[in-house]
Amino acid sequence: MTTFDPPEVLKWDLSLVEGEVRRVAASRVVDLLCVSDAPDTIAIYRTAMARGEAFPPVAVVPVLGRLIIADGHKRFQAAWGLAVNELPVEVWSWRRVLADLLDQARATGHRLGHVIHSLTVGRNGRQEAAIFVAHEVAHLRRMVVSLLAALRGR
Repeated sequence: MTTFDPPEVLKWDLSLVEGEVRRVAASRVVDLLCVSDAPDTIAIYRTAMARGEAFPPVAVVPVLGRLIIADGHKRFQAAWGLAVNELPVEVWSWRRVLADLLDQARATGHRLGHVIHSLTVGRNGRQEAAIFVAHEVAHLRRMVVSLLAALRGR
């Protein structure tokens, strides 16, 4: 694993933010999906951050005095790996979180519809179905393992 001297200040692209931005202690941000499905992507982000590339802020929703990550798990893990003490976060309302979850559900439904279509009339239906199921099982596993880690106080 490559190690970096943490940059004095990470660059965040605030032009991509639609809502309120706050600068907060990184320790106040809680990542409920702390087990990543993309460690290589996090390493790439960390390297880019250390070089000074700008990233969108992590999106959070306030819950009982903590800030739960709604979007930007990989960006947060990359920044955390650079030992940042503070970072800007975009504060989402629950309405925004629910809209984002609905968009994700629609996308999953669209992919499922494509797989079902491929199973009935396509040539690669079984392969596409296997890939879809493997992806969804991996995502569910990551959620369960992250939840268990959070309960153990990771």
